[in-house]
Amino acid sequence: MVETMERVNFKSKPLEERRRLVRLVVARLVKAYGLGSVKELTTVFDCSYGAIKNWGSAGRVPLDPMFQCHFETGVSLDWLMHGEDPAVLFSPKKVDALSLHLAGELASGVRFQL
Repeated sequence: MVETMERVNFKSKPLEERRRLVRLVVARLVKAYGLGSVKELTTVFDCSYGAIKNWGSAGRVPLDPMFQCHFETGVSLDWLMHGEDPAVLFSPKKVDALSLHLAGELASGVRFQL
């Protein structure tokens, strides 16, 4: 049996609730990069501290930083947006290691006509 999720319109939530959720997203961005503060996050996204604070005031996070974080750190978009596990679907180092291993296995298979 497939469970269906109820669609929730983020914009329909009260502003204070949206602000709270944005603070959680920003905290996950900081955590994903292994940083200690939001101020350190400004260097990653090349923006001002005020710009990130404005995300909270407006009750929304631009998509560009979310995608940038996803591609640079390997954390899932679900985790960034909702805090849902798994936080990391893959790490670039692990993907590289697996790729090398698989390439070797494929070469062995070809060599031995498997």
